[in-house]
Amino acid sequence: MLFSEKIWLFLFSCSFSEFLYTILNLMRRTITDIVL
Repeated sequence: MLFSEKIWLFLFSCSFSEFLYTILNLMRRTITDIVL
């Protein structure tokens, strides 16, 4: 694998994990809003 491909893969995985984290936070906030 090329070095630039490694960088792109790293950036993609980082942004993907942040994206998942944000979605989980939104879901948890919505659930607590519904429960409370």
